[in-house]
Amino acid sequence: MNAGCCIVTMCSLIIFNNLGKYFITFCLIISQLNMAYNDTVTEALTVQASNKGVINASESLNTISFYFQTLGAICGALIVLISEEH
Repeated sequence: MNAGCCIVTMCSLIIFNNLGKYFITFCLIISQLNMAYNDTVTEALTVQASNKGVINASESLNTISFYFQTLGAICGALIVLISEEH
């Protein structure tokens, strides 16, 4: 749900970027709050998995988290490049 909200705020920022500085600030704040919550949940799952004694579970969760963050950054960069060309 938080990732979806983050996607919606970033897409609305791309589409409605001429609504002013307050709209841009609002979208960035909402996006960053959602990403902070997602990072907190990911870290909590990592700690929980490492406390249960599952071998390599915390490393796997961190790897998955970093893969998705990388994928999101690449997709965001591509969207910006595409939107600047038009």
